[in-house]
Amino acid sequence: LWSNSGVADELDRIFRAIAKEGFWREGWAATRQTLKFDGKGMPKKVRDKLTLLEKALRPAKLVENVRGIVLGGSSGSIDLEDVDLDEADYAAAHERQEALAFNLGKDSAQSTKELAELMPELVTGQGRLWAFGRGLAAGSADIRAAWKALTEAFKAAGPKDRRTQVLGGFLNGLNEHDPDVANNLLDATLSDPALGADFPALQSSVVIDGKGVTRLKECLKLGISSAWDFYALVGGRASDPIPGKDLRELLNGIASKPDGSDVALEILYMRLFSDRDQKKGAVPEVVETGRDLLEKIDFKKDGQRHDHRLASIVRACLTGDGAGKAFTAVCENFKKVVSDNTVYAFHYDDFVQSLFTARPVDALDNFLGGDEANRKLGTTIILDTMRHGKSIQFVIADDIIRWCEQDPGERYLLVANVVPPFKTETEKTALEWNPTVLALLNRSPDPVASLKQLVQRFAPMSWSGSRAAIMESRLPLLKQLESHANPRIAEVAREEGLRFQQQVEKARKWETENDRSTDERFE
Repeated sequence: LWSNSGVADELDRIFRAIAKEGFWREGWAATRQTLKFDGKGMPKKVRDKLTLLEKALRPAKLVENVRGIVLGGSSGSIDLEDVDLDEADYAAAHERQEALAFNLGKDSAQSTKELAELMPELVTGQGRLWAFGRGLAAGSADIRAAWKALTEAFKAAGPKDRRTQVLGGFLNGLNEHDPDVANNLLDATLSDPALGADFPALQSSVVIDGKGVTRLKECLKLGISSAWDFYALVGGRASDPIPGKDLRELLNGIASKPDGSDVALEILYMRLFSDRDQKKGAVPEVVETGRDLLEKIDFKKDGQRHDHRLASIVRACLTGDGAGKAFTAVCENFKKVVSDNTVYAFHYDDFVQSLFTARPVDALDNFLGGDEANRKLGTTIILDTMRHGKSIQFVIADDIIRWCEQDPGERYLLVANVVPPFKTETEKTALEWNPTVLALLNRSPDPVASLKQLVQRFAPMSWSGSRAAIMESRLPLLKQLESHANPRIAEVAREEGLRFQQQVEKARKWETENDRSTDERFE
């Protein structure tokens, strides 16, 4: 509107009229954003008018500054208050804004009346409240009185409206220069029924040492926090200092709560990620925790949200000695929920792939072994996840052959039904046989049956473009096998090539007729 509508004078009058009622944060932020992003392209007269308006709308008092700079950080992607309008260094600007919020917290600690006015907004709002809380702790002459004022305002706010950010920042700042008092306040918080539900978030605002671990365990025993309240342990590397043995106890306790499995797995995932990122060795108790949780996992319909995390936990926790029992339990649980249609296998393609990479032979046993019903279900799961290029294709040929050799007459045919026939297709390279397939044909006691099984999967079940063209691109693979050293394979390759060529022609004829029919409808 400022740039192109020709109503700059009217907008200026409207903005100034609204600002007469008191500090208008949204209007001030809007003028700054407009100058930041559109100012250079404006006519000079309009830019000068908007610049004067921005100065008139700026906060002038402590309360206005807190409301304008600390609270309500939704006015822009980085919040543009106190940023030089010509500055492009957003990281440096962010640091200065955090420092400004910290200093406003210190100033507010010395201004009892203004702080009392702001309290309801500080415990329900959003913005740079963490830095403000740290400053409030640094500037308070009476820490306990300041904490009492914060917690009373927090209790007075509705449970759905209140936020712990400013309280967490206060504890974090206090813990840096007086950890004994911070511990005393946390002890008191745990025993306060009105604050106890938010205790995990408050405890996570400081480094979780031995005392913190003890308090978290007590919080679990008291039952005053839900499983989702413990989600605070996910972010900020909060769980990093917790010893493996204690983490195992905590996460199993969280997992035992309603909806606790998801929360516990999320905390574990972040701990494993953090350890790996810091190049720490695997902590045995943390690995054992993963096995505990995976055995009790609650698979859900919206598996896409959890798939990657579950796969990461499987790779970290289900390898090596001692994981066999948990691995079997995980596979059986997953097959059950797929079988009764609780979840769709293709929503868990990363997860299924991780099972085959973590313990390939055991995965083959679990999905392709056992009775006919289990083999059928396992085959369906593998093929469903393979649509995304996952699962069994990542098992090396030696492992597959080692598994097949335990029962060659049956297993080579089973594997031929699920192993990808060719390497991943790309537009830049010619289609090639999957090396594993060639190894299977060379070792199979009945290579003819195995090859026929493979060719049955040459015709795509889902595709874009011409299905006939895709099918035709696969014919050269059979042509290659016509010169195979095994005459039985060579003969079947010729036969199957002729048969498949007929299918290609049939598919092309259908496409031609369908295209003609479509064209005629549009004429």
